[in-house]
Amino acid sequence: MKNTARYILFVIATFLIVGCQNSDNGLTIHEVSGDYEIFQDVDKLADASENIVRARIIDFTVSDDLLMWREEDDFESELEDTGIDRDILDDQIFIFTIYTVDILDVYKGDIQVGEQIEFMQLGGQIGNVLFINNDEVEVALEDDLILFLSPNDEGPAMLLNPIQTAYHYSHNASKSLNHKFKSVDSENNLELTSGDLNEISDREE
Repeated sequence: MKNTARYILFVIATFLIVGCQNSDNGLTIHEVSGDYEIFQDVDKLADASENIVRARIIDFTVSDDLLMWREEDDFESELEDTGIDRDILDDQIFIFTIYTVDILDVYKGDIQVGEQIEFMQLGGQIGNVLFINNDEVEVALEDDLILFLSPNDEGPAMLLNPIQTAYHYSHNASKSLNHKFKSVDSENNLELTSGDLNEISDREE
């Protein structure tokens, strides 16, 4: 498990700021892109996930508060381990969107049905600063999703990658083990079926 300082630094280290510009309406726009592990099959994706859940998005907030993580006792050592330039953190704002979800079903992990948890993505807007994440998973309030999440004991979880780890849930799923869930990312070629989720759940029992 990652503590919060290590976790946030890992998220930032994953991304590269590929552009910055000022728009005509006064926005400062940062464009970021990430580098992620791509999984070859559902079994490998499931093994790498700490929690696999069905969840409904009920709220979201946007935050640039890195000060709380900088105050942790082990922040400096974690920063050194990642190789991130300290000047980057001092000079650069990093904006995260944090989503609150209701847990509707659990296929793997210690989360309980009925709990509320959070997961986050890099990107969002605060004031006149806009972070555009080229790899953002596009979700909306009330979306009913199957999510493959990485762990973080002391803060929001995160999707393992932005392509293969979010699928729209369908109520037709219970009618057939061959039901294929639609990926949130249209470029995702990794198929997830009702049978896959049943197998994941069976391994957890």
